[in-house]
Amino acid sequence: MRAVEDSPGRISAWVNLALVAARAGQRGELRRCLRAIAERAPSLLRDLAHDRGRGLSLSDPDALVEDLEHSLRMMRGNRSSRMVTYYTADGVPHVLDT
Repeated sequence: MRAVEDSPGRISAWVNLALVAARAGQRGELRRCLRAIAERAPSLLRDLAHDRGRGLSLSDPDALVEDLEHSLRMMRGNRSSRMVTYYTADGVPHVLDT
């Protein structure tokens, strides 16, 4: 929570907070995190859905956790709060200004 408060543009922090909320069954917090990710990095979610063959869904918590973990792998350790980089399954790099 501290990481997203200090650096709201840090997408990986939002994803990690979403993972904690998903595993703890905190649906309200999970929704808040997903909204923040969608507002700041909509193309990451679009490309994640394309790579995974499905969109994010609160109705399947296990699949949602897998998808969020996949998004972290797409970012390959990117921890920037200003610029997000990620790679799609076909190896194409993407850069987002948050």
